[in-house]
Amino acid sequence: PQYTKKGDTTDVRNYRPISIPSSISKLIEKLFLKRINKYLNKFKLLKPCQFGFRASSSTNLALLSLTDFLKTSIDNGNFTGSVFLDFTKAFDTISHNILFSKLESLGITGPSLTFIKNYLLDREQSVCIGGVNSNVKIYNQGVPQGSILGPLPFCIYINDLPDCLQDSKVILYADDTTISISHKSLPTLINMLNKELTNVVEWCRLNNLILNPLKTQFMVFKTSQKMLPFIPQVFIDNHFIPASNCVCFLGVILDPHLKFTNHILYVKQKTAFGIRSLIKSHPFFSLEALLSLYFAFIHSHITYGITSWGNIHIHHGETLIFRLYSTFRIRPFALLPTVHFILMLPRSFRLTVFLQCLAYLIFT
Repeated sequence: PQYTKKGDTTDVRNYRPISIPSSISKLIEKLFLKRINKYLNKFKLLKPCQFGFRASSSTNLALLSLTDFLKTSIDNGNFTGSVFLDFTKAFDTISHNILFSKLESLGITGPSLTFIKNYLLDREQSVCIGGVNSNVKIYNQGVPQGSILGPLPFCIYINDLPDCLQDSKVILYADDTTISISHKSLPTLINMLNKELTNVVEWCRLNNLILNPLKTQFMVFKTSQKMLPFIPQVFIDNHFIPASNCVCFLGVILDPHLKFTNHILYVKQKTAFGIRSLIKSHPFFSLEALLSLYFAFIHSHITYGITSWGNIHIHHGETLIFRLYSTFRIRPFALLPTVHFILMLPRSFRLTVFLQCLAYLIFT
């Protein structure tokens, strides 16, 4: 079992079962997954709002899709309500019969469907803790986590969730699901959002999934000049969901005005250790080793999701990029021609050049 990094470490509910398949099983799963994905992509059977575990898709694209919608709504002077849904043990509660029915509706029948049935039905599971194995249990529900093939059946399982919604912008990334609605009137927005959430609850009931109201989050996005005229009353199955001032979605911290101040502070904290380590250890490592450490512990944190939050106020951007340049001033880095050129730029141009370099890498 793997700890979910949330809650009490002594509570078994805060652990998820991880499947450990054999090498032969991984190879067969990979070959089968390639064929199924080819079929799904050829006939465009998965919804465009599905971003998880798909070729040419990523968390960055999911973040960009959401933040673009939010920024457009804010620019138009609208209120936008977003609900970040949390499913209880989503991968472990999937009904096999419902899944097989959905596979058939997509045209996955015959030997392919038989393969998936043999893969999922009557799976044997046991837990090893402290070198002691539990009794073997037959499991006929859910999909194995940690496997190569497991995520695809889950994506197919929730593929029809957007069909029950009428007015929402939906983002699906595995079990991270977000629904958003934009409107000039906040009361109208809340009414629309509650109707959509009622539809989601009914869809979950029909599909054997359980929403967790305690971990589900709600946020109202708006301009900083607008004030909320009343406390929004959003409910999931009669459970009140209070409005949050900070939500972490796919690793990026969002705020009601999309200033990303909290996210920048988070990135600065994450990169501080890497920068200190590089400064102290650079006399003992080659340039190649230092570059590897830089990309692992600094660059990865700064660039993740930057297409969504990179268009920030120049002051916030400069405080972050200043940390980056403190790394570049290390002698082995500073001798690189590209780094030397960037260090010579005026401060106001540094963030712009950095983002332009990232855009070049993306498009090439």
